[in-house]
Amino acid sequence: MPFEVWLTDLHHFFFVFARVFGLIMGMPFLSQVEISSRFRAIACLAITLAFNSLVPDEYFSISQNLSWAFCRFLGEFSIGFFLGLIARFALAAVDFAGQIIGFSVGISSATVFNPSQANHGSVVSVFLTLAATTSFLVLDGHHMVFKNLLVTYSKLPPDWFSFKSPLIHDFFKGIVELADILIRTGFQLSIPFLLVNTVLQFALGILGKLVPQIQVFFLGMSLQVLLGWFVLLISFGSMLLFYEKINTSAYSVMGFAHG
Repeated sequence: MPFEVWLTDLHHFFFVFARVFGLIMGMPFLSQVEISSRFRAIACLAITLAFNSLVPDEYFSISQNLSWAFCRFLGEFSIGFFLGLIARFALAAVDFAGQIIGFSVGISSATVFNPSQANHGSVVSVFLTLAATTSFLVLDGHHMVFKNLLVTYSKLPPDWFSFKSPLIHDFFKGIVELADILIRTGFQLSIPFLLVNTVLQFALGILGKLVPQIQVFFLGMSLQVLLGWFVLLISFGSMLLFYEKINTSAYSVMGFAHG
């Protein structure tokens, strides 16, 4: 009898660990290569121990079929990984906006390494993603992600991973809606810069026709950079607040937002 109780607890802990492990590997900051594997393993075990007693025991049924257990482990890992990716997608929308802003400002050729995306990006893109990551941690965005992970146990039934479940259709539909939101968000964040750049180019074109002696090209490059950074200065705070709304709306679209 004690062995059966121990086996049940281990079985329960194993699947909770799978979902938490997927979340750690998918969410921003913790999934970066700069974070040591030891720290991620300790964080994963600590969060699993905290969640293990909050998940109902009947949520995971014991089966002697190893292939079923393996598929269930992958399913639990996929849910956690996707929850982390939602926050990463929101960060990618900011990175996408930064690429557009860098192009409109005229400094897209100035690239540096972006640790949050593990690639090279424009200076504006890296600045915005690092600021968004800092804002994500300062405003307890990681706590929101953990709360949404706990909500999945009440939103998703135990048999959600079955291919016959209607939740599979809703799941992929939510992914499409989420991608649409994030693409539109990237353009929305960059609209002020595109508008200012369009007006500037239009004014320089008129000035070049009225006063041909003016070096419009050199004047335009200086004004483009100056106005671009000025718009970034006055809109920086609003962009970070908008980024926080992106995270909340993204989880609401997938139906995982906590109350």
